[in-house]
Amino acid sequence: MKRSLAVALLAPVLAMGAAPALAQETPPSPMAQCLIANSKPEHEKLMREMMMLALQDQLEPAKEKVLEMGLSVIMVGREKCGLKLTEVEKPETEEALGAYGEFLATKIFAKLMAAFE
Repeated sequence: MKRSLAVALLAPVLAMGAAPALAQETPPSPMAQCLIANSKPEHEKLMREMMMLALQDQLEPAKEKVLEMGLSVIMVGREKCGLKLTEVEKPETEEALGAYGEFLATKIFAKLMAAFE
């Protein structure tokens, strides 16, 4: 389960350097839309901290942040979006977590770019 959480949440961040033509153009799933609608500032903070730790090659603390964030996101999914624990490792859930991770990463990068305007 730890690996699934990490892969789902981090894949979009790792792919952000890919060419725009490779970007997925499909709309987010209902689960992803629900996670985005119920996004918590804590999730953005954890994503930012995880990114900083990873950039500083502090991989063990970064992994801890990924798990902390993953568990928090899953709790939101359970409380607000009808996610069942038995669904966490399903591809659809992993895709929704990935879309949410992409949303958070995009939001963080947008704030960074806005600082340069």
